[in-house]
Amino acid sequence: MAGHVYIGHVVLVRLLTSLNHYLTALVMTTTSRKGTALHFACMHFASFDVIKMLIDVGGKELFMAKDNNGNTALHWLCYCIKRHTKAANKIKLMLQVPGTETILMEKNDNGEPLYLASIKNRASNKIKTLLKPRTIKNDPANTNDDASNLVPDDRDNDTTSYN
Repeated sequence: MAGHVYIGHVVLVRLLTSLNHYLTALVMTTTSRKGTALHFACMHFASFDVIKMLIDVGGKELFMAKDNNGNTALHWLCYCIKRHTKAANKIKLMLQVPGTETILMEKNDNGEPLYLASIKNRASNKIKTLLKPRTIKNDPANTNDDASNLVPDDRDNDTTSYN
């Protein structure tokens, strides 16, 4: 009986490995305009859990991917920020991907993420603070390598201000 259990585990591990490779390939697929699943999730107000799953699977390569207009998923989230709930938590999650701090300064024809969120869409002050360009590792306010303590948790749905 023990031999059957071991063989079952081996088969299960192989199956999960195959599924993981397939899921990664699927998540990394781009459209003719180089949009990724993460771009579309941010364009269409996906939940935190969907964005987290995509980042977990695609990692830095997916997060840093640019469409034909030079937009990353963060640019799209910021452009569509009025329609997102828990936007600060989604941005924090994105900024926790190692090596992605420079994306805050990435400018394209539409502007950098802070401009897209604050000027065009009137983001709240906590969103503006989170999107200010900085090198997170060298920020004296941060002792961790992640963005989790840059602003308070976004516990309510208010991601914009209407002043």
